[in-house]
Amino acid sequence: MKLRYCAAGMTMALTLAAGCTSANEIVTVGTVDAAVTKVSLPSLASPQVLADIPLYSSDSQTPGAALSANGNADGGSSSVQASAPQSSAFSVMSVEVGIGDFVAQGDLLLTMDDTALQAAKESRKAEAAVAAAGPAVVESQLQEVKGKYADVSDGRAKIRKAQKKLDKAKKEANTQTKVVNNTQTQLKAQQKQLEQLLAFLPSGIERAKAEAGLKQVKAGQVKLTAAAKKLKAGLAKIKKGESEAKSGLTKLEKAEKELDDAVATLNSLKELTKVSAEVAQVPVAVADFQLSQTRIAAPVSGQIIEVATAGQVLAPEAAVALIRAEAPVKIHSWIAPENRSQLCSGTAVAIETDWPGEPIAGSISFVGQEAVYPPSSYPTTTVALTRAFGFTVETTTALPRGTPVTLHITPCEND
Repeated sequence: MKLRYCAAGMTMALTLAAGCTSANEIVTVGTVDAAVTKVSLPSLASPQVLADIPLYSSDSQTPGAALSANGNADGGSSSVQASAPQSSAFSVMSVEVGIGDFVAQGDLLLTMDDTALQAAKESRKAEAAVAAAGPAVVESQLQEVKGKYADVSDGRAKIRKAQKKLDKAKKEANTQTKVVNNTQTQLKAQQKQLEQLLAFLPSGIERAKAEAGLKQVKAGQVKLTAAAKKLKAGLAKIKKGESEAKSGLTKLEKAEKELDDAVATLNSLKELTKVSAEVAQVPVAVADFQLSQTRIAAPVSGQIIEVATAGQVLAPEAAVALIRAEAPVKIHSWIAPENRSQLCSGTAVAIETDWPGEPIAGSISFVGQEAVYPPSSYPTTTVALTRAFGFTVETTTALPRGTPVTLHITPCEND
């Protein structure tokens, strides 16, 4: 027994009667399957912030004090305290859209609380400023050492401190490399998502927007690749600095009382401070990039169906919004084998919903060529339906995903 759609003037009705006067019309049910894009929170793990940043003091009275790799002296020193929460979760600071709103690709959806990231950036800037001052400080100490032959032994101790600083710089560079790699992974995921979307979008404005978004993602990947390359170069320079520091120790061990060796060591340290100054700029750049990621924009145009709320705490990769893309809404259904020949691609379909209103216009975009077993949970108007042909109806009218609808189809004429 099949449902038939009957028309009497402007009145429409559904009936199970076999003798319906509009027996040519096929009535079946389907389920809406609208394309939905998930917008995720990027990985915004705060870089570790040092609790104690040593600063060089010009009041040092230590004769011939040798400097460590970041330009600090043992003699006079002061410190500045800096800290930031070490949490991988971030809270939503503001939400710019609501459920049901339509957004264009690139529109701002929400902003995450960047307090921790701002604190981390300020700490990195402070460290970079200290590192930048290192070369000048080393040069000053070098001139002092030239007049104090007895302080060569102090130079040996400072080189060992320099090695510790280099170890610390290496660890920080490795940490930043992981951050860059994680961000690259996110961009690859976004690229894959956009490429999948492009596979279904016909040529037009929406495809152009998606292509532009894909171009932006690829441009971001290029920038991250450059940052990774810079980090790798920084690590190579640090490795070279470690070698130079070790060489300096060897020279001091062989000629403890020779001033030339002490000068050579400090010249080497001066070069290390230049390396430290360069490497110290990389975490600042990474912090700037992470801060830019706290403003989350729509990757595609469409309608907001879910969005996070202000104050909500989210972990990396958590969904912050769901967007129903501006693409034809697809409705999937099944037809009994005996009715397969009556369906044609392009045939007009009247879509009836559970809520009041006129039927929605649509058309058949796909008809299966092989009878298969439909899902057991799939609604059907045919009792004990075993095998069936799947078909798809498209409409430009927005419909909620998963909504059951009734499809009224006028059979096409086949030769």
